[in-house]
Parts: sequence; structure tokens; C-alpha cells
Amino acid sequence: MNYLRPPQVEQVRLSSIAWQAAFPEQVLAQTPSFVSLPALPLAQGECRAVSQCMSLHWSSNMKSIHSVHCLPQRGFTLIELMIVVAILAILAAIALPMYQDYVAKAKVGAAIAEAAGGKVGIDTEIIMTPTMDATKTMAATRFSKPETPNCTLSVEAANEGKAGITCVIKGGPAGVAGKKITWSRDVKGAWTCEAEGIVAEYTSATCPLKT
Repeated sequence: MNYLRPPQVEQVRLSSIAWQAAFPEQVLAQTPSFVSLPALPLAQGECRAVSQCMSLHWSSNMKSIHSVHCLPQRGFTLIELMIVVAILAILAAIALPMYQDYVAKAKVGAAIAEAAGGKVGIDTEIIMTPTMDATKTMAATRFSKPETPNCTLSVEAANEGKAGITCVIKGGPAGVAGKKITWSRDVKGAWTCEAEGIVAEYTSATCPLKT
């Protein structure tokens, strides 16, 4: 089927004379008795939305329009909206817990790494001074301040080569916020890490849950 597509001009009222002026007789003669056109405002059955469709019926002499039918616009039905809401609720029920687990694991990993940053400084100082008070031990960690983005830091004073660094996790999900990560040094200089009060699934092989 051939379609006649006039320019989409809004707020233009077309009469039979306007049609004949806009389109030559040879074009009108080739136009079928029923065509579908973009909506244009007409004197009768006016359609203001260009995006709507209308049905045009030509008279027997093929030179004038004698009826116009405008298709109404459709919105979403209540059932369709309910289906969308149900899908979003299911996705949220699955995605939010997974996201919380991811954030918790990331928080614990960052806390472990930040607390471990003080080990090298303590190792260096203990070689010369195996026993130090808490202030000197903290200074040995080379931390500029006892706060990092993920930790509130404290130390166990060095005693004959033994020492410790503790991180209390700042913020994060309830399963990790306020929980402790502790790096402990033995007299031989070996460091071990333990997590305290943290859900086991959020810990790692590097720093397992304290037994």
C-alpha cells in the first residue's frame, strides 16, 4: 500500500481546498480511498498530537476529505504498573543483600591493609629497642595520626620484641562497624592477623576470625 505523507505541521486546519492546493491532481488521483497519515489539526475531529494516527476517507471525486478518526493515546494500565513494581521489589530483595556483603568484605579488606602499614616501622625500631612504651611504639608505626579512612588505630607497647597493632573499623555495614582487626608480632618477628567480632564470611585467609 502506498502512503501519502504530508509535512507534519501543527495547528494547521486542512479543508478540501487546502488539500487540493497542497497536492496536485495527479497525486490525488493516485491516492487510495483509505490512507493513514500523521495527525494534523482539522476543522472536525481535530487531533492536536502530531504523533497520533488518523484515518482519512476521500470522497468519490478523490479531491476532498469527508471524515477523520483520531486514535486515542494509551497509558499504562494498573496491572502493568503492578507488574513493574513487583519486578523491582524482587530485584531489590536479591541485589541489596549482595551489595551489603560486598561492601562489608571490602571494608574489612581495607582495614586489614591499613593496619598492616605500621608493621615495617615497628620491625625497624624493635631491632634497636626491643621494649618501648605505647607512645614510642605508635610513633614507630609512622602513622601520621591514629585515624585512617577505615580505622581507628591503637598499639600494644613493644615488650622484648612482641608488639601489636589494632584497628577498630570505622563505618560500614552493621556486621563490621566497630569490630576489631589485630596484627600481633611475636618475639621472632612473625606477624599474624585476627578478626574479632566479624561475621566469618566477611573475613579472609589473611586475617581469619579469632578462635
